[in-house]
Amino acid sequence: MAKKTIAFVVYPGVSLLELVGKHTLLSFIMGLGPLMKMKAGYEWVVVGERPEAIPTDTPMAIIPQKTFADVPQPEGLVVIGGGVDSFHRIAQKRQAIAST
Repeated sequence: MAKKTIAFVVYPGVSLLELVGKHTLLSFIMGLGPLMKMKAGYEWVVVGERPEAIPTDTPMAIIPQKTFADVPQPEGLVVIGGGVDSFHRIAQKRQAIAST
């Protein structure tokens, strides 16, 4: 049986506490811990635009395990919230894309 991938998306300003909390909760729910998740056929990965340090809402940064290109069709996609700055950055990026 092929493993199913659950992708946790990270972006500048992502809430690190929410990322860790959701990851831990889903690991528990999907199989009562990390050892059982393999038995259930799921693999968790943290994905981002590029494999480089991404600032979070804390003084710490996170480096995604894989890029979006590495995981083109995950079984599930988890997008964690961020602060107000995150929404402003997303809006600016959308405007830049729309104007090209």
